[in-house]
Amino acid sequence: MVATEIMDTQITNASARGALTAINKNSEHPEKAMELINLINTDEYLRNLLNYGIEGVHWEKVEVDEAEAKEAEGKPYVYDFKVKLIEEKKKDYSVPYWVQGGLFNTYVLDNEPIDKWAEFKEFNDASQEAPSFGFDFDLEPVSTQIAGFRNVLDEFGKSLYTGSVDPDEYVPQLLKKLEATGVQDVIDEMQKQIDEWKASK
Repeated sequence: MVATEIMDTQITNASARGALTAINKNSEHPEKAMELINLINTDEYLRNLLNYGIEGVHWEKVEVDEAEAKEAEGKPYVYDFKVKLIEEKKKDYSVPYWVQGGLFNTYVLDNEPIDKWAEFKEFNDASQEAPSFGFDFDLEPVSTQIAGFRNVLDEFGKSLYTGSVDPDEYVPQLLKKLEATGVQDVIDEMQKQIDEWKASK
C-alpha cells in the first residue's frame, strides 16, 4: 500500500481534538490528576514506561544505524537508540500509545526512522488552520434528518466503500435517498450556522 498526499495539510477540529486528555469534573483529586498528566507529558522515563512497558521485560534498546544517526544529527526529538519489542512479551503489555500523552518524548521502534518525531514536528508546523477550524455544528435543529442518514448509509455504505458495486449506478441512488431524507435541510442549516459563526469572529 502506498500513501499519497492529495491535499494541503490542514488543522481541523477533529485533528486538534484527536486524543484530548481531561480531568472529570467529579474527580476527587483533580490536582493529583493534573500532576499525573503533567508527568506523563514531561517525564521521559514515565512516558516510555507507559508506552512500551518495562525495559528488559517488554522491550530492549537496539543501536541506531551509524549512517541513519549521522543523517538525523542536530534534529529535535532524536534519541540514541531504538526500541525492539520482545516478541513473546507483546501480549503481556500492549496499549494504544497515542492516547496517553505527547508523542515527542517517546522512543521510536526499531522499524521506524530515528528522526520520526522531527519529521512529525516539521509536518505539524507546516499545517494551516482549515477555514472551518473552531466551528461546531449544532445538530439539534436537523436531528431528525441526520438520524435518517444512518439508515441510508447502512444501506449503501459498505458496498460503496469496498467497491463491491458500480458507483455509477449506486451513487445516484444514494444521493436520491439522502435528498428524500432531508440532506438539503442539513446543508442549509449548516450554511446558516457557518455564516453566523464567521460574522461573530
